[in-house]
Amino acid sequence: MFDSENNEVISPDDKIYLHIVGATAVSNSYLDNNAKVAVYSFGSQDHFTSFTKDREEIHRELRRFSKSGGTTFNPEFLESTLKQNEGGFDVSVISDMDISNLDAFVNSVLNIPRTHRIHLLYTENNSRVSDLRSKFGAKENIALLPLIYEKDIHNIIMGELKKSVY
Repeated sequence: MFDSENNEVISPDDKIYLHIVGATAVSNSYLDNNAKVAVYSFGSQDHFTSFTKDREEIHRELRRFSKSGGTTFNPEFLESTLKQNEGGFDVSVISDMDISNLDAFVNSVLNIPRTHRIHLLYTENNSRVSDLRSKFGAKENIALLPLIYEKDIHNIIMGELKKSVY
C-alpha cells in the first residue's frame, strides 16, 4: 500500500484503508453467521490462510501487506484450494482489478461451480472494471460492486451479502 502523496509504503496498522475496512466487514458478516473464512492474498505474493472462525487471525491476514507491488492472479492456486474443500462457499475478491493476467482471472472465476456466489469488489472504477462487466455479462452468481466510498461497505453488507449469509 502506498501513500499517494509521498509514494512510500504505509503499514495497514498505521493508516486506515477503505478496502481493508471493507474486507473486514465482509469477513465479519460471514463469521457472524457461523461460517468459516479464508484469506487469499494474490498481490505480489500468494499467501493463503486456511478456513477458520478465528476473527483475530482473519483480521491480521487482511492487514497483511507486501512492499513489492503488482497484482498477478494464480488461477491454479485458487482452483486447488476450492477442490480441497467440501460444500459450497463464496468467493469475495477486493482489488483495483488491475490484474496483469486478467483473462486467466476471468476464466478461473467463470469455472467456479454455479453453487458459489462470487463478489468482485473493485476499489477503482477503471477500464478493467468495464472489461469485467463485458466478460461476465449477466451471470446470476457474480456480483461486480464498487468499494470506493464508505457508503459502499453498507451497500455491500446490506445488499449483496444478504444473498449469501442470510
